[in-house]
Amino acid sequence: MSGQKISLILVMIFLMSALSGCTDNQENVSTYSEDDLNLIADENIILENELNVTLDNVSKLELEIISLENEIDELQVYYDGIFYNNNKTINSSFTIVDNLNVQFEFLQHTINNLTIEHQQEKDSLLVQLNILRFELDLILSLYEMTGQSAYFSQNPPSFIEYNEYNHSEPYMDHSNWRGGLWDRVTFDENGIPKVQYYFGLEYVPTTAFHWGLVSVSKYLTTGDLDFLDNALNVSSWAVENQSTNGGWLWPFSYGFSGGVLGVMDENWYGAMTQGLGMSFLTRMYNITGNQTYLDAAENATKLFNVSVENGGFLRYYGGNPWYEEYPTPDAGSFVLNGYIYSLIGLYDLYATTGSNVSKKLYDDGVDSLINMISIFDLGCSSSYDLVHHSILSSPPNIANYMYHGLHISLLSIINSIEPGDPFKSVQERWSGYSDGVCFNSPNRANQ
Repeated sequence: MSGQKISLILVMIFLMSALSGCTDNQENVSTYSEDDLNLIADENIILENELNVTLDNVSKLELEIISLENEIDELQVYYDGIFYNNNKTINSSFTIVDNLNVQFEFLQHTINNLTIEHQQEKDSLLVQLNILRFELDLILSLYEMTGQSAYFSQNPPSFIEYNEYNHSEPYMDHSNWRGGLWDRVTFDENGIPKVQYYFGLEYVPTTAFHWGLVSVSKYLTTGDLDFLDNALNVSSWAVENQSTNGGWLWPFSYGFSGGVLGVMDENWYGAMTQGLGMSFLTRMYNITGNQTYLDAAENATKLFNVSVENGGFLRYYGGNPWYEEYPTPDAGSFVLNGYIYSLIGLYDLYATTGSNVSKKLYDDGVDSLINMISIFDLGCSSSYDLVHHSILSSPPNIANYMYHGLHISLLSIINSIEPGDPFKSVQERWSGYSDGVCFNSPNRANQ
């Protein structure tokens, strides 16, 4: 409803209210004194002024709502392109959301305090505002967790190619993390990180384990006991919050990639989380000798043999087992970085215990990666996932510079573990993509 329409309705209501008492007023007008008539005239002027102020406020609110709608549209466009513009960060998107929430609260308060005689007009404004609130919530629900895998990737975004990897030493480059956590992460009274989503603060196991790996890596590098204390806090949380099936659950629903592959109901499990948990807890066991940590790491392997349909994250692609970071219910998402994180965790457990269970899961996983890695090669970059294989005729989700670099780093770790450098040619080719050198087809098809 436009401001002009609302103004017209309010004027009509005012006139109808005045005219409704016309007959009675004519019969009794002779009983009014001159002072009474002057008082009535003054009151009418005051009412007219109040009405004009109210109409002006309504018009301003209409303009504010239109402006808010435009900003929400811009947020949608911003999220759609966030992985294709390295000059914008996910952090700044939350600044946008915070500003929008402030505007919502202001408009809600202003509308509630409007001096409008008829509640219907106030309700009309509130309906418009609630529609916009719904649109914003929908955008956030689709994109809220975008990039969660990158909480603790290299800072600033760059990639390291590892020539060696040791399961008991600092994890990747986490000991050099300098940026703390995202602004939307806070810590509870026990030192466990919680992530601020638009629907509230939540414990996210992936975040907890990344923080644990940062802390234990810094301890191994510096010997500072404060870092060890931080890691012990996360260790205790991990043991206490592990499900009987060995998983660390995500407590809220999520529709990965805009929900095109279905929405994962609350309390789902992901392979990346399990892998990070194993990498963290095996290091804590190596430091402390606490068997509880190792038991929890071994329990974490159970869900690797449970299909997505049965509440786990095991899926197959052309007969190749794949451990899903996001166990999307309708079809496979096949996120590459989360898959390799899970393989590293399985390796860390095997290297610590000699477990045949984790060794087989790891070996099967590496075989799948060898068979499937070329599917992720787009010629000038890598693909973040294989959603475009599950949704026919859809474009690939091209990894941005940060994720492409993370792919190279993770592949280099597997390459350093495995004999024969099975991913050497891929690693070299993808490194070239980072420098802007696309693959040259032998038949010159792309030249």
